[in-house]
Amino acid sequence: MTDILNRDDIYKVVSFFYSKAMTDETIGVYFTEIKNLNLETHLPRIVSFWQVILFGEGDYRGNPMQEHFPLNRALAMEQKHFDRWLKLWTETIDALYKGKNATEAKTRGTHIANLMAHKMAEATQREP
Repeated sequence: MTDILNRDDIYKVVSFFYSKAMTDETIGVYFTEIKNLNLETHLPRIVSFWQVILFGEGDYRGNPMQEHFPLNRALAMEQKHFDRWLKLWTETIDALYKGKNATEAKTRGTHIANLMAHKMAEATQREP
C-alpha cells in the first residue's frame, strides 16, 4: 500500500469518501437533502482544499467553516455527525493508503472535525 502522493491520490480518497458519506444514514442527509451536493463541482474544490492542507499547494479559495453554517442552521450538526464523518474519513484513508501523508490526512481530519463540531455547537447555542 502506498502513501498519498499527489492530487490524483487525494481525488481517489475524496471520491471514495463521498460515495460512502452521501449514503450514510447519519450524515448523508447533509449532502443529499440539506445541500443537494453536486459532486461534479464539489469534488475538484474539495480535492484542492486537501491538496493545500497536505502539500501546501493548490488553488483552493474559500472558507469551509463559513460554508457549513447554513447547513447547521437547516439541521443542527451534533457531535455524532462529526464523529461519523471522521470515522468514514479515517476508514477511507486506511482502506486506500498508508504512510506519512495518509497519517497527516487523518490527523488534519480529526482537527477539522473537532473545530467544526465546536464552532457549530456554539452557533446552535446562539441561534434563537
